Amino acid sequence: WHGIFLTIEGQGVISFDTMDKEEILQGSSFFLLPGNTPCSYRCLKGYWKFYFINFSEDFLISDLRFPLKTVMNFIYTVLIAHYCQKIIETLVGEDFGFSREADMLFQQMLLILKKESKESGKALDISLARVIKWIHENQNLPIRNDELLKISNLSRSAFYRAFKDRTGKTPGEYILNLKIKNASNLLNQTNLQIKQIAAILGFYDEFYFSSQFKRIKGVAPSIYKKNSLN
Repeated sequence: WHGIFLTIEGQGVISFDTMDKEEILQGSSFFLLPGNTPCSYRCLKGYWKFYFINFSEDFLISDLRFPLKTVMNFIYTVLIAHYCQKIIETLVGEDFGFSREADMLFQQMLLILKKESKESGKALDISLARVIKWIHENQNLPIRNDELLKISNLSRSAFYRAFKDRTGKTPGEYILNLKIKNASNLLNQTNLQIKQIAAILGFYDEFYFSSQFKRIKGVAPSIYKKNSLN
């Protein structure tokens, strides 16, 4: 019997008994485990929501060409969780033909995972481009991460991981650096007061704006403004 770990949220780790190796399983990821593989697994950081499903059909792996013992990501976390829950409910209910129905649901889920593995890169690029465009168009507003999640249509873990991979920063860091960059331009090119620039860029606390500006630019905005005039 083979097995598949499907991590919805949180983190877990799987350890292989015959080798000094571990794999971290994060939210929105799956991991195929070939039969007769001695291993153990545990939760990380106190929370791990996952499903583990056993199956015996070798062709499901060979025909779909899934790599074994490799962590792979998926995007549509809610949909995958729905399939997992439906499979469990079908098996527990034991209605007429339940085994066949569960097999069909499992095969449908694997096909979705396979399709996602082919399209995930393109889908992520489109989602992140949409998010980044929205950030640039609304940078003068207070931006909440929940708004970005909704725009991306990704799970929380998939969004944060993809955003960091794409930009090298968390969403909060990216937004702050963008605001400070535009603040620098306003300081250089206008006669606006620091308090006015802070308000324009969505900083309702002038002192917080000044501290973040100094942290990123190395000098206070007043000194930056003075140096730009020289």
